[in-house]
Amino acid sequence: MKKFGTSVVLALVIIAAVCWLIPAMAKEYTLGIGDVLQISVWGHPDLKTEVAVRPDGYLTFPLAGDVWAIDKTPRQISAELQELLSEFIVNPQVTVLVSKFRTLHVQVLGDVQQSGYYQLQAGSRLSDVLAMARGPKETADLSSVTITRYAFDASGGERTEVLNVDMASFLVTGDISANPIIESGDMVFVPR
Repeated sequence: MKKFGTSVVLALVIIAAVCWLIPAMAKEYTLGIGDVLQISVWGHPDLKTEVAVRPDGYLTFPLAGDVWAIDKTPRQISAELQELLSEFIVNPQVTVLVSKFRTLHVQVLGDVQQSGYYQLQAGSRLSDVLAMARGPKETADLSSVTITRYAFDASGGERTEVLNVDMASFLVTGDISANPIIESGDMVFVPR
């Protein structure tokens, strides 16, 4: 039984390493609270600014005001700013770059070697979190892992989601949907 636990920990470490090497399945990066953006408008150096996504989910840009940013890509923010600025500027060309990526804060509880709070980079997956917690214990039920997620909607209201994840399926078949991307504030629970 001890060999099985060691094998699972080793498998999680290998999977975490592979997940860092392979891009997140060509999915564009979506913004979250704490991301810092460098925004510039071609031909208007006075509008070049660096702005953070605030805790309420918005960013503020001159002439455009507050813009909802959570779960949007930099490309979507660029298009939205171009539309908003077109009232003031003829054919504005807006560039949006992420200059500082947010740090994810995640809590891990349950049947893992070391439960606690962890900081990860944006884009991290469930396997990364479990690897940071030194893997599951031998008695862990990886087929019933839950992720409790607190998120804001576009109106600024908070909602709670509970994701049920079959991590064992990911370990056996490599099904990437069983290894979801973690968001800041998630609570991961590994049952016995």
